[in-house]
Amino acid sequence: MPKFRVSTGKPGETPDEVVAPDWAKALTNVLGRFGVGKQAIRVDVNKEGTTELWEEDSGIHYRMDIDPDTSFDLGDDPTTDLWDAPTPGSGFSQAATPTMEDQGRIDVQIASILQAPTLDAAYEQALTLLLTHIPAESGSILIVSGEDLHFVCVHGPKAEQLTGRSMSASDGIAGAVCQSQSALLIRGVRKNPQHYRDVDRDVNHVTLTLLAVPIVHDEHTIGVIELLNPLGSDTFTGWHQNFTRSVCETLGSRLSQ
Repeated sequence: MPKFRVSTGKPGETPDEVVAPDWAKALTNVLGRFGVGKQAIRVDVNKEGTTELWEEDSGIHYRMDIDPDTSFDLGDDPTTDLWDAPTPGSGFSQAATPTMEDQGRIDVQIASILQAPTLDAAYEQALTLLLTHIPAESGSILIVSGEDLHFVCVHGPKAEQLTGRSMSASDGIAGAVCQSQSALLIRGVRKNPQHYRDVDRDVNHVTLTLLAVPIVHDEHTIGVIELLNPLGSDTFTGWHQNFTRSVCETLGSRLSQ
């Protein structure tokens, strides 16, 4: 079974050894050391499999390395087409931050999710709202049912292939978010040799940057919202994270009615 070395990077520190079947489950182990914070835990991955995790508010930092004796088969890398992606430096991040007046309208739109007549309508309203204000290639809402996560609403180039699909609630990054109830902002997802590739491979898609936020109500995880591949940038901004968290909180309340 793969081994991972986890450390804070302090001089003279002896790394902890984490044995896990894959990178995502090792990630879950490390996430448990943060506690549940207000901001997304930022995760950067390089092609050697080194993972840096940190939380800006608390300053907590961990480094997770794959044991040198562990090897992985990366398989073939699929391809994807991004829709109308603006070029980097095009001003996307500045344009994505709303004015105070716009924020007031957005807050009203978030609150209106509570009045959605059906659960399907609530899913559609929440994801449409997010992708209206956050330039991203695609987005998904996954809902926990038993031991599985179901793609109940998907927008993007692979929506038809993904909608209705299921995966184990303990697998992949979505599983890590469900178990830890921590929001994650991950860059370099595809560089990671232990990225949960089944979904990407099956629908011929490449995930590069991922924002995953849990849908929680009364400390119970209901599901996850994922936004993939911000357009014109390699990351989602702090406003994107806070906005997505607000939508998740309101959707969680609607689903629990």
